[in-house]
Amino acid sequence: MSEASAWSTLRSKLLRPGIHIQRLEDSMAVGVPDTNLCYRGKEIWLEGKYAEMPKRLTTVIRPNLAFEQATWLESRTLAGGTCYVWVRLADRGWLLVGKDFRELVTGIVQEELGRRWMTFKHAKDMAERILNG
Repeated sequence: MSEASAWSTLRSKLLRPGIHIQRLEDSMAVGVPDTNLCYRGKEIWLEGKYAEMPKRLTTVIRPNLAFEQATWLESRTLAGGTCYVWVRLADRGWLLVGKDFRELVTGIVQEELGRRWMTFKHAKDMAERILNG
């Protein structure tokens, strides 16, 4: 699986009547997340990543979130916006991060995933959390 196929899976779970999803591929706007969606009058920004899962629980996972992306997400969140980074964790599920974005830049230890951030076995469950808070 790749980030593109993970996005395809998640997108299919997000789609429903009344939702507008826009992918953004703008190399001039440094740090802007790759997806914006609006549902029931609520704007949500999403940045997607894919990460392989290491064998050891103490190994650091780096989902390749750039410093500029973390800065943008933090600034928008501080201004009252809703932002998430979703990470497809190989074949082990999904991670949803709505704060502490800089920790994704430096890396996270696998054993901390479930304690610090929202984890989901299925994309459908994560999509519901994204849309309904």
